[in-house]
Amino acid sequence: MAADGDFTKPDWNNPIDTDLDAIRDMQNFLLCIAASGASVAPGWQTTVDISTGDSYAEPDAVMLTRGTRAIRIKTTWE
Repeated sequence: MAADGDFTKPDWNNPIDTDLDAIRDMQNFLLCIAASGASVAPGWQTTVDISTGDSYAEPDAVMLTRGTRAIRIKTTWE
């Protein structure tokens, strides 16, 4: 009889990995909040979509791109 181990992952959560995920999530959240308020973010290419509303005062979406990373913030207006 042989023992087969599962060496593809640890048996416990890595607290450093969990903390890094939380930091990344918070960075993305803060970036989206800043971009939705100002429509620009330093170091990011900003594109404003006005395809249905035809108004920069109430854009349909704001797209931020930096390298291969892209964030799209879709806005709704009441």
